[in-house]
Amino acid sequence: MSKKIKEAEKRLAYEDWKRRRDERDKEAEDKLNQNRNLSPEARRNREKYPEIAKFVDELRTVFPEAKVVKITPLPQANHGSVEQVSTDDQK
Repeated sequence: MSKKIKEAEKRLAYEDWKRRRDERDKEAEDKLNQNRNLSPEARRNREKYPEIAKFVDELRTVFPEAKVVKITPLPQANHGSVEQVSTDDQK
């Protein structure tokens, strides 16, 4: 490969990397600005439950007017209370 082609490929790769970096920085800045407009309670909830905050953010990209009304945890399955069945009694 000629030197000019290698330089052009490096330049294109750098420009692509820079574009992705700038997009990522803009998304992070937008998220910070969004969090600044939140009430203290909402900010605490987002910090306490980041996985739910991420889900709500994704939901709002499709449905911008979506509001969280209530989130309740599912009951945990009680796997520890399963009784062991003895195979000695089976004949």
